[in-house]
Amino acid sequence: MPTADVSLLLQDLAALTSALEATAPTPRRVLLVTPTHEWAGREVAFPHLVSVIKRQQAGLPPNTLYWAVVEDGPKRDPAVARALSESGLPHSYESFQGARGHDWGNPQRNKALEHLADRKMDGIVHFLDDDVEVTPGFLSSVRATEPGRVSVMAIGNLGPHGVERPLYDGATKKFTKFDAGWAERKFPIDMNAFSFDFDLLRGQRRPLFGAGRGAYGHEGFGGETEMVERLISRPEQLQVARNSGAILGRNSFRALRADGPSSHHDSRSATSARKSRCSTTDGSPRTECERPSAARRRRTSRRASRRRRR
Repeated sequence: MPTADVSLLLQDLAALTSALEATAPTPRRVLLVTPTHEWAGREVAFPHLVSVIKRQQAGLPPNTLYWAVVEDGPKRDPAVARALSESGLPHSYESFQGARGHDWGNPQRNKALEHLADRKMDGIVHFLDDDVEVTPGFLSSVRATEPGRVSVMAIGNLGPHGVERPLYDGATKKFTKFDAGWAERKFPIDMNAFSFDFDLLRGQRRPLFGAGRGAYGHEGFGGETEMVERLISRPEQLQVARNSGAILGRNSFRALRADGPSSHHDSRSATSARKSRCSTTDGSPRTECERPSAARRRRTSRRASRRRRR
């Protein structure tokens, strides 16, 4: 083929590529939100979490991750700042302390959401605690959240049967109920178990986290159901997340799995092979891996309130 013809062909290919890129949908970006504070072991756990997220991000298209980290305290921690900076991951790291002192990370979650809103960022938000380990597939699962939806993953070693999750009818695939502890909540979902399209908060009043009753959104223990209720009105609207991930907490191992709607008869599908780390020989959860009862959480909250008043 003559050189001139090759040149014209290359020009045509370049024009076609540019046209395709212009019309291609923008890849979904994951917006991780992490409150953090000093605790024994953070100096090891947090850099490890950063390295795992970096490894997973490397397999995704460019510009599909942003990490908003907020220190629960008066100043940033140099070790956390260094781990984030050396990772090269797109991120922000600021310090913020609510008027109530340590408050389960909720003022920091609100601060991070407002940071994202101020910068007019879009994507899929996922609250990720600083003491967890995620397994391969976690970021892909978050990115699979559909526009305008809230997705939920099953989470192991929580709840009355060792797995907290929404249950679906095996034949109709319709939502039936939640199998979870603290079941009186409308959405008994763990903070690490749901993702949502940030557009759902677009234009809403501040504070953005939870029901927005306090100065920084939801105050005190919990906040998951208050956050989800702000986004959707019925459990039937939840999207069951795809792919899978696993979370290892400081005191418990929590396995996440999202392989589609689960039937009532398949409790094993939401557990990880590593669940044994928090199980006794007969498969029941160890005491240190169980979620505190609602009564125990209320007692803890009352004690914390009394200490603050003193």
